[in-house]
Amino acid sequence: MEMEGIYSARLLAFNFLGAADPVEFEEQYEIKELNEGQPSLPTELTLTPMDNTVTFEWKEGLNGGHEQTFVLETSLNSGDSWTNRFTIKESESKYLNENGKFKVNLPNLDPGVYKARLVAFNIIGAADPVEFKKRFEIIKLNQDQSQSEVRADIPDNTHLYMPLDESSSKSDVHYQNVKKEDPVYNNTVLKNSAQTGL
Repeated sequence: MEMEGIYSARLLAFNFLGAADPVEFEEQYEIKELNEGQPSLPTELTLTPMDNTVTFEWKEGLNGGHEQTFVLETSLNSGDSWTNRFTIKESESKYLNENGKFKVNLPNLDPGVYKARLVAFNIIGAADPVEFKKRFEIIKLNQDQSQSEVRADIPDNTHLYMPLDESSSKSDVHYQNVKKEDPVYNNTVLKNSAQTGL
């Protein structure tokens, strides 16, 4: 029997005394047969830095008829190699938040500039990786690895420098590749030439 098509629905209530007039639903529904295959791409990817943790969220795509698994990967300092950071199955509801998106926290990453991507796969195959639009940076503030600062949306052409004086627990960040006509120029300063790049 062919099930695909556009359908209307109505509700009919009855009991031993008789039937009420049917009530038609205003909306129509389309039924499509889904072929088995690899999952579709996850959507609405966002990342949010907070203290020394980065939170990743996404909305799952269609699973291709089989349970899908998500792998969150990062790449350090714009390299071509990717590291698996987190793997979850779509059935793991503890990672679903109230808005229907999956949510994962990554704490205690090593200092550096990162990009991140998400791969969805099932028993049939994998969807293409989808990159998060923002890059983020972990800056080590002092010798204690647990104290870090996380910054998001780092431009590709910016070099980040910090003074050699590590006695301060606050980050004193300066930008080298900023032109005088850039709006950010007025709020930055290159203190001296004895600075080291991260």
